Amino acid sequence: MEIIKTDKDLTFTVNYSDGAKKEVKEGIMFEVDEGKLIMHNGTNNAYVLFAAAKSAMQLISAAGLGDRFKEFLDKYEESEETEKA
Repeated sequence: MEIIKTDKDLTFTVNYSDGAKKEVKEGIMFEVDEGKLIMHNGTNNAYVLFAAAKSAMQLISAAGLGDRFKEFLDKYEESEETEKA
């Protein structure tokens, strides 16, 4: 994952399919671009960051991908350890 911008003053405009718009003054937005997941972080609020992680875990579990996610994390941790060595 690539973090593009971390800035507490970042805002987002959400465009809904019915034409409605909402300006978000604090939050986290994820973007998929050419197979990369890009995170735009517009908060330093620990509660928001932890809640986003918890929500992602719930979505992964609800999709039946819990075991595959654990395998992904294990491989990620192994690659991190290899890079540090």
